[in-house]
Amino acid sequence: MEALQRRIRVLLWIFIFGLVISGATAIPLETEVHLLAQITGASDGVNLEQSGLLRWLAEVRNGIVATNARYPFIGY
Repeated sequence: MEALQRRIRVLLWIFIFGLVISGATAIPLETEVHLLAQITGASDGVNLEQSGLLRWLAEVRNGIVATNARYPFIGY
């Protein structure tokens, strides 16, 4: 019984830690995506020389910026 309680307690703490980490990384989404776009070199305009991933990343960043500008409550 003690071993089962200890195992449940450990699993609960792992779950709680996962929730905290996932919540903390979701808060500055616009900043994180902007930084990732800068690091990878994803440009604002449509650049046919960019790979599909970089174009997609630029589009995601632009979408997040536009959504936050028009509907800032979505981030909450």
